[in-house]
Amino acid sequence: LSPVCLGSLRRAASINAEYMGILILYSFYKNVALSLCQIWFGFYNGWSGQVYYDPWTQSAYNFLFTGFPVIAVSVLNRDYSYKMALKYPELYRAGQENQTFNVPYFVDFFTEGFVHSLVLFFISIYMMPDFSSGDGKVVDLWMVSTTTYTACVYVVTFKLCLLTTTWNYFTYGLVIFSIFAWYFYLWFYTSFFFTLSAEMYGLSARLLSNKSHWLVVYIICCITMLPDLAFEYIKKKFWPSLVEQVHEKERRRQKHKGE
Repeated sequence: LSPVCLGSLRRAASINAEYMGILILYSFYKNVALSLCQIWFGFYNGWSGQVYYDPWTQSAYNFLFTGFPVIAVSVLNRDYSYKMALKYPELYRAGQENQTFNVPYFVDFFTEGFVHSLVLFFISIYMMPDFSSGDGKVVDLWMVSTTTYTACVYVVTFKLCLLTTTWNYFTYGLVIFSIFAWYFYLWFYTSFFFTLSAEMYGLSARLLSNKSHWLVVYIICCITMLPDLAFEYIKKKFWPSLVEQVHEKERRRQKHKGE
């Protein structure tokens, strides 16, 4: 192979290793965050087999609401340009030494999914009221579980935003689309598909007009995401990665050149 071909293969291997790691670890994280809530619910239903989420809604989670954005991020994310990769060959170490996909990273994503599932479930269970203040009707299981589901869609989407380094119209559009797709699905499914799930019929109007629902979703997002933001800031400030060190070096070089 020619040196040009070898260089291209090295670039592709290094970048693909990093973003395949994000795809796998994030996909695992978002399913842990959603699915473990069913286990926590088992402690309340006496392990009767009663599902926590509506089955049709749960099956749409990976395909409609959280699948496309992570694929786009995995394909389009670039921490550094090809020119920078050639200029700083030490950047290849991340892929060669499995720095972006290893057991500590796996444990980190699993633990975060585990903790987020606890926050999602227990805050929804204990902060949703027993009765709706608007119409006085009982806040049933499906209103609580759909609140958990809504918060989960927000949380995992925000988590993906923290993992995204390359923003363009396509990634912005998919992130926004995933949120709007959930609300459109909720309205459409609970308004026109009585035969599929009678328990969910008419739920969107009741849920979205309930102030407690929005407050619970907001609180969950704050509790889960603020520690992530703080950790990312501290890590970049005091323990920057090799890529971040190279970016800082380039910024300083450009600054000196401008002066």
